[in-house]
Amino acid sequence: MKPHPSNRFFNRCIIGFSVFAMGLLGGCSAFKLGYGQGPSLAHWWLDGYVDFDASQSQRVKGELQRWFAWHQQSQLQTYAAHLAQTRGETAQAVTGERLCRLSEATRDLLVPAVERVLPTAAEVVLTLTPAQLDRLDARYKDRTADLRAEVLQNDPQERHQAAVRRASKRYEDFYGKLSSEQRQLIDAAQRAAPVDAAASLERRHKRHEQMMAELRAIVREQPAPARVQERLRALVRRFDGRAPVEPVAQAQALAAANCEMAARVHNTSSPQQRQFLAEKLKGWEDDLRALAAEPAATAGARAASLVAAQ
Repeated sequence: MKPHPSNRFFNRCIIGFSVFAMGLLGGCSAFKLGYGQGPSLAHWWLDGYVDFDASQSQRVKGELQRWFAWHQQSQLQTYAAHLAQTRGETAQAVTGERLCRLSEATRDLLVPAVERVLPTAAEVVLTLTPAQLDRLDARYKDRTADLRAEVLQNDPQERHQAAVRRASKRYEDFYGKLSSEQRQLIDAAQRAAPVDAAASLERRHKRHEQMMAELRAIVREQPAPARVQERLRALVRRFDGRAPVEPVAQAQALAAANCEMAARVHNTSSPQQRQFLAEKLKGWEDDLRALAAEPAATAGARAASLVAAQ
């Protein structure tokens, strides 16, 4: 099974640059199609959370254009090689411990992408206004409220069944139709999970509070850019699981349980399911290699035209 960089960091966390960088690999299902529109889409997403002024917007657009050109030429081949390794390992039985190591290796792959953007992220964060921080706070709270409605059904059995359906859907994206045995494994794993949905949302809330407190402190104190980078880097580590808010033992138990469930589902997969997985990973790998091989001039011109069209 494809390792998860962080349970969607990758997806909506900190300052947009870092978040978007960290989320790239998680979006492989439409990677080749969406990557070409990356600068435009990233700016649109970030602007929705912060509402940049004209100066900030110009700075962000330019950095996104440069970042995507750099990322395409320097990182995609590495991602493709990692997918090839993962594809080879998942051709046979795996252990939960091995899947956790693959997940950690995926996070390691994304570190250069985050580091590349930290200098500009620091500069932009220092220019944020209280109103922009309030908007970011409100947007994130709205997203959390949506998640709460999605995962915290009043009836415990309904909540459990919804969690099983979500997990099953994620696995079917990689394996195709699941067997009854695999669905039973997922059901049992969800019942035995060391952290429930309510606790997960509480951790999310704590991370959000820490993030907003730190961003407001940075804007208020106006520290040197190098110090801002250090503080943003620390925030990223909290959101990608490397410096969790909850006790370390609890975080490790949750990660181990998720990896073990993934291993059990994989090890009960049929030859057809493993072929389905292999073809999906190979498709992503091929897309990454094709993008990496695209001439830098072509990539730059495409990105520039997208930025100009904003």
